[in-house]
Formats: sequence, structure tokens, C-alpha cells
Amino acid sequence: GRATAERAWPGRPRGGGRHDRGGVREGSDRVGASDPGADDRYLQATPLDPLKPFLGYSAASVAVSFGELCSVLERSGSTTSRLAKVAIISEYLRRLGEDDLGIAARFLSGDIYPKGSGLDAGVGYRMLLAVAAQVTGASEEELLRVYKEHGDLGKTLEEVLSSRRPAQSPLVPAEPLSLREVYDEFVRLAKISGEGSYQRKMGRLRGLLMSSSPLEAKYLAKLLLGELRTGAVEGVVEQAIAEAFGARPEDVKRARLLTGDLGE
Repeated sequence: GRATAERAWPGRPRGGGRHDRGGVREGSDRVGASDPGADDRYLQATPLDPLKPFLGYSAASVAVSFGELCSVLERSGSTTSRLAKVAIISEYLRRLGEDDLGIAARFLSGDIYPKGSGLDAGVGYRMLLAVAAQVTGASEEELLRVYKEHGDLGKTLEEVLSSRRPAQSPLVPAEPLSLREVYDEFVRLAKISGEGSYQRKMGRLRGLLMSSSPLEAKYLAKLLLGELRTGAVEGVVEQAIAEAFGARPEDVKRARLLTGDLGE
């Protein structure tokens, strides 16, 4: 039952452009900035070792934009064809380095954290709406009106951020969010606890939304709320992994059943 790759993935430089975004990273709102109380001590990220049985290469660490993953989710969610979803996702996964594959595989299937980690972001609708109001200057009534139209908080954030400039004017254009950076922020959110944790989580979320494009904000909310709704269920992602790396689908499925985690 050992999975093998029939051919090595040829490493090549990644392309990709910058994404328009309406936020900044400055002071306590900058993604990755330490909150009072030294929240960085909570981030104990270990090197990921995803999909190792299927890979015949050792890829260098390259920053992969979160926006590209959001575009893949948007494209896969726009088609009802399972084969088309598999093709879109496999083409994306094939270009990733080893350090990003585990994160991407989980995000694509609607998960954030490794199975058995016990991590939970602890972010709900009310918190996201409050942060969106702070970032955009929209009233809670306006946000609720847009939410009732869509029935989807991710789409609500995308629409409101598309039509409104951030309440805080940017001083320096934000760099594109990387996939790893978003995951690290999700880990920080999950590790915040104790007195003042609600406000500290809101500060982290504010930094993420201010650094996000409307499309990125849409999928940040969907991931945090567990409401991806793109049809990229585990079986589709398993098939995409097999196609991307020349592995047998049954071997990918067996590996997932053994580990309980697509990222592993």
C-alpha cells in the first residue's frame, strides 16, 4: 500500500501578480504583529511534511499567495463538473512547494487545522460582522441587510469591501497575503484565550481583513466559519492530489484514512 510517484515534479519558479487590496499592515493591525501579552508565544508552527509519500522532489520554500488559492476556490465553486473541479485543483497543487501543500489541501477541503490538533479559531458571525464594520465603516444594519440578501457572510464581506474604502486610510500598500501567513494567523487566533481574548481576536481579524482583497476576505470568512460551499469535498481533493502527483487514487485515500488528515 505504499504510494509512489511515477515521475518527479519539475521545480520551476512561480508566477503570480499582486492583488488589489484596500488595507495596510501597520502597528497592532499589521498581520503578524504581536498583541499585548506576547501572542506570538502561542504560535508554535512546526515544519509541515504533507503528502510526502507522493512527492519525488524537494521544493524550495516559496511564498505562495493566499489570493491564488481563493481564485482556485472561486473557479472550482463556479462549476458543477467534478472532473473540472479536479482539473482546476490538481493544476494548482502541482505548482506548490512541499511546505504549502498541507495547508492548501486542508483549506481546499474546508479544514484549517490538522486533525487531532484540538485547535479552533473560536470566531463566529457576530465577531466577523463587528470587525467588518470597523474596517469598512459600514453600519451593522447595512451589513445585516447585505447578509440577508446573500445568506452567506463570505459573500457579504466581499460585496461590502468591494464597495467601500477601508475606514482607516492606508499609509503603505499591503503586500499580498501568503498562504502560510494566513495559516499562522489562524493558529494565533486559536491560541488566544483568557481575559481580553475577544478583543485580541478582533484585533487579529481586523489585521487580516485590512490586508485582504474582497475575494480573500470572502474565503477567510468561509474558512473560519466552516462554510466553504465550493463542492471541493475530500473526495474531490483526494482525486486532485492523485492526478497532480501521479499517485493512485486508492493510495491517496488509504493515506488519508490512516492519518485522518488530507494535509498529511
